[in-house]
This record gives sequence, C-alpha cells and structure tokens, in this order.
Amino acid sequence: MSRSNEERIQDILEAAAKVQEIAEAGEQAYRAGWMRRTAAERLMQVIGEAASKLSPEAQDRYPDVPWQALRGFRNFVVHEYHKVDHQLVWNAMVADVPSLIRALAAGQADLSRDD
Repeated sequence: MSRSNEERIQDILEAAAKVQEIAEAGEQAYRAGWMRRTAAERLMQVIGEAASKLSPEAQDRYPDVPWQALRGFRNFVVHEYHKVDHQLVWNAMVADVPSLIRALAAGQADLSRDD
C-alpha cells in the first residue's frame, strides 16, 4: 500500500527531527562516531526518498522547500557513498534541515488556514 502525501511529509519531519537530535550532540561527536554519521546519512536518505515520492501537487503546497536539492542529496549519499564528505553532511544537518522543518511547518500552517 502506498503512503499518502501527508504520511510522506510526516516521514520527512520525523527524520529531520532525528537529524536535529544528532546535531545537538555537536560536530565533534558527529565526526568521532561512525554510528552518528551513518544514522545521519540514513535519515537524509529517508528525507530525500520521501520527497521523491510526493506528488507534484503536494510539492507545490510547500514552495519554499528545495525538493530537487533533497532528492539530489539523497541520490548522492546513496549512489556516491564512497565520496560522501562528512562536512557537507554536517552543514546540511545544521543549516538545511532546520530550514526544511520551518518551510514544512509554514506550509502546513497555510494549509490549516485554507481549510
């Protein structure tokens, strides 16, 4: 059974929240622990995969989300795993993920007002 757009948005938000939990431990802990790095990469994959499965209409409801970048990041981590730069992942964790959460929250607030 296919997941709905709303379920996929929730998947993105849940994975993003977990990425933030990892980031809260700090960059040194992230760099020192392969489990944190692997978990962060996996969660970023989940975000990108869920983004790739959203309908165009669902994506249009969140115009501030860089959907193509999310999919591209996922593809890079999956297909170019041997080239993953941990600084790039860290930067995405601390800059892009919070922005993603804000953009999705703003889109959901707009949808609630429209109902």
